[in-house]
Amino acid sequence: MKNLTMNRLFFLLTLISLSGCDCLQLVKGTVVDAATGDPIANAVIYKDADNAVRDTTDMEGAFEISDITGARNCGNVTLIVERIGYNDLIITAPNNEDIVIQMSN
Repeated sequence: MKNLTMNRLFFLLTLISLSGCDCLQLVKGTVVDAATGDPIANAVIYKDADNAVRDTTDMEGAFEISDITGARNCGNVTLIVERIGYNDLIITAPNNEDIVIQMSN
């Protein structure tokens, strides 16, 4: 009987700890010039409420932001994209999909 009670307690504590788990999101893609399609290097992409979660595009315009915490919601992520000489963007990006962000000036 004591063993059964301990098993139930362990199961209950496991369920409680998993219910508060934070999901981790990944956003990756390319930033390009809307008019020419050329990649944009040195654009900064960051999560709307947390600019510490960020990446800067490389010479091919590629970026990847991993380990974005989404609480219990692993849906879309709101990102801010900035580059000198271009209009800032606020976009909604799907979790774990490659995206192409087109910037205009």
